[in-house]
Amino acid sequence: MAKSTLSDLPTLTEWLKAHPGEHLLPAATVAREAGIKEATLRAYAGDSIKAAVTSRLRPAAKGDFNGNYWYRPEDVEAWLEKRAASKQLCRRHMQAIHWRKKRLPIQGNTTHDHQD
Repeated sequence: MAKSTLSDLPTLTEWLKAHPGEHLLPAATVAREAGIKEATLRAYAGDSIKAAVTSRLRPAAKGDFNGNYWYRPEDVEAWLEKRAASKQLCRRHMQAIHWRKKRLPIQGNTTHDHQD
């Protein structure tokens, strides 16, 4: 997929004429499949932190009248796999940080306190 700005995307009609026999998935379907909102899905398309941390999902075309994004099925499938792997890696990293913290004894009234 060519690296281009989102404003340079072809319309859905132009894309379908250039790629006969292929189909695209609408943003609503991709978001539903990923279990996220469409606004969150749009964040993965641009240069946001969310896209940089996981993986970018560049749309193939934009809607003719409404400007909604359309995605290639193979790109969506690869993105879902990368997103799941990235989430698992982040989860493991956060757990490792949590368990590496030095455990301090609880301060206050304990049975080991010595009173004079």
